[in-house]
Amino acid sequence: MPGRRGGSVGPSPNYDSEPSYHVEHLATFAVGRQFGLLSAHDGIRKLKQMEKQSAIWAQPLLLKLKPDKVSVEDENGEIVEQFPMELIVEPTAHQTHDNMDTYNNILLFVVKEDTRNAGRKSTPTNPTEMHIFQCVRVSAVDVAQDMLLFSRGQNQKVRGGRRDTGYGGSVDASPYGPLPQQNFYRDDASPSSNSSEAIDMNVVKHS
Repeated sequence: MPGRRGGSVGPSPNYDSEPSYHVEHLATFAVGRQFGLLSAHDGIRKLKQMEKQSAIWAQPLLLKLKPDKVSVEDENGEIVEQFPMELIVEPTAHQTHDNMDTYNNILLFVVKEDTRNAGRKSTPTNPTEMHIFQCVRVSAVDVAQDMLLFSRGQNQKVRGGRRDTGYGGSVDASPYGPLPQQNFYRDDASPSSNSSEAIDMNVVKHS
């Protein structure tokens, strides 16, 4: 997960007011019909395929929300990658009841292709990508909701500081209540069961 978007890589300033969440980076996929990936459901299916092949390396990271960007940092506070908030769409929480499912509290979001400097030959554009994280000790529903509020410029509604609610796996434990524009469907892609029930909560950024 190289630092490619949003400027230089290096130490991050310490702002206690910034909401931050312990996560594990699971995968980054190119988005497009040619890649067979257009939706969160496609991303989860592809992730499960990787899991069956033992092709996932879960990298512990810290995800921070800032007014203008999402910053992903390593355990030493070094910036790994940053995404402009205006390019982030479709923050989605995927949670399952399956106790055998290793990755059952997942945050997904899409970062659109950055075409702001498309006319400059020295500044190549990054393709549209889906980023997938396992949330640790916090519900992915909460993180998706916070990300949506930040993308709408409503960051004052999000509590700052390090988020650790001791979340242990019950589906839809969010104190916010239902998320807008929810998409619920059953997911049979779990490697441990052919009938595991999953809930995906899709939050779409409104322009």
